[in-house]
Amino acid sequence: MEVSATPRETLIVHAPASAFAPGVRSALTALRYKLVTPSEAEPLENETGAMLAALRIVDDRELEQVPLETGPRPRPLVLLTRHRGPPTTDARAVGIVRRRARLQPLYELIQRATEAHPRCVPRAPTDLPFRAVRGERCWAGAIRSLSEKGCRVLGTRGLEPDLRVELTFPIPGSGMVNVPAQPLAIREDHAILVFRGSFGTTREAIAGYVAERLSTLPR
Repeated sequence: MEVSATPRETLIVHAPASAFAPGVRSALTALRYKLVTPSEAEPLENETGAMLAALRIVDDRELEQVPLETGPRPRPLVLLTRHRGPPTTDARAVGIVRRRARLQPLYELIQRATEAHPRCVPRAPTDLPFRAVRGERCWAGAIRSLSEKGCRVLGTRGLEPDLRVELTFPIPGSGMVNVPAQPLAIREDHAILVFRGSFGTTREAIAGYVAERLSTLPR
């Protein structure tokens, strides 16, 4: 998969690499976010007079160094903190993510702050084999893209809408997982499956794989 050279949004990062979980910065780049430091962004903005970055990601230990911006719509920021509760009354903060920041909660807040129709979870291209079972019926094929909430699969010809199945597939590094799933959309032998039910440890394994997979995509 080729990653577009055109960034979705530019994000100013006021945080050290240690504030992020491994691979998260690379995954955001693969998702077409351009990450820049304040020293890279602010000279360009001063020169053009335009707000080039849509959002700041700020370690709360560096919050006092973030400049106050005037205007009716101050640039939003996502705060990275070790606290569970709200650590600030700063009106610019659209949410908090605990350090070391994982991809899913960070991605969700970035999407909410910058997109008219935000996604809540990132997805990654894959080529994982799957097997779906309902009673005596069985389908097999490949998962073409995966998120912790669902997947796009090839090999589901004959699958009916609203037919819940038991989906089995491997997570590299974690082994085989079983997830109840239901078709959201079907087109010939392709389908979008939504994961149903509660599967906490499996969800964490999927989220970890998605972040790792995104971090290894070519840029």
